[in-house]
Amino acid sequence: IAKAFPTYHSNSIEPSNKMLIAAMDLGLDFFDATISRTTAWVIGVCNMQKALLRALLLPLEQLRRAEAELDFTKRLAVTEEIKDLPFGAVWAEFCAQMGTYVGQSLVASLEEYQSTVAARS
Repeated sequence: IAKAFPTYHSNSIEPSNKMLIAAMDLGLDFFDATISRTTAWVIGVCNMQKALLRALLLPLEQLRRAEAELDFTKRLAVTEEIKDLPFGAVWAEFCAQMGTYVGQSLVASLEEYQSTVAARS
């Protein structure tokens, strides 16, 4: 299960974002009685990490500048471009560099773990 969670190295995060991350406390709650708790927890934590990565990759400075300049055309263009950013590819590469599971390999790993744990009882 530990291999399912990539860890962030402090040298890969912008200094201003390091302060924000250091000041954050995140609370997660994953309850779904129809799936295993372990699976819900792993998928939930990975999705939380994806959300943080997405937030770190957003072109916030461009959006802030457009807002400050009341340039709504630029704001719209940047907002639309965000939709095409390859967050999934960045996440997959990040997981590969960290040696963790992603996508279907994560699902297969969780299924294997569940069958091993269930076999103990």
